[in-house]
Amino acid sequence: MARKYYRKSLLHRILLSYDNGKKYEIDLLGAVNLMAEAWRQLRPLVIANCFAHAGFSRAPESIEEDIGAEFSGCDELCNEVRKATGCVSDTEDGEIAFEEYALYEADVPLPECCRTPISLRWP
Repeated sequence: MARKYYRKSLLHRILLSYDNGKKYEIDLLGAVNLMAEAWRQLRPLVIANCFAHAGFSRAPESIEEDIGAEFSGCDELCNEVRKATGCVSDTEDGEIAFEEYALYEADVPLPECCRTPISLRWP
């Protein structure tokens, strides 16, 4: 979830730079600051849900929360950035969905130690 907030902020900064006639460049400190801000935007309920999925929760059910409204305009934002920067997509209509962009690396394989819930590894 923090990835979505990070990439949404990144898109806003890129678009702002291009609107001002500048190319957006981010350094390591800028990326760390964006990530810190993304973590501050997460609601406690979302964090609790992540802990539950990782096996830290005593409650068997997941805690769900509707966060769709927070990212409702992000498809348009993503496409505005693409138009401003001259980027081209492989999709037929030339547009890319924010969800696809935000979760681009979500399928990167994790080591086994990261896939097993903590509660199953420790007595």
